[in-house]
Amino acid sequence: MKVYLSGDMSHTIDFKKDFSNAEKKLTENNYDVFNPCKNPEGLTREDYMKIDLEAVTQCDAIYFVNFVGNSKGCLIEKIVADACGLIQLN
Repeated sequence: MKVYLSGDMSHTIDFKKDFSNAEKKLTENNYDVFNPCKNPEGLTREDYMKIDLEAVTQCDAIYFVNFVGNSKGCLIEKIVADACGLIQLN
């Protein structure tokens, strides 16, 4: 099962560590993980969203690494995941 990692990157200091820990946990449980922190650096926010939303549509599940509340990107990813019928892992 392919899992998309989603989480607040803009308002979280150690988000890369959080995403890495979540990726490790999920891969140890035999999930195939898409970690958006591994996208190429230096792109615009819009370019990141295009890459990430495409990735969401290619996954079977979504895993929220941290609190989504203030992140527009997370909320959009959640809407797309819901619309595409992705399972939400806890």
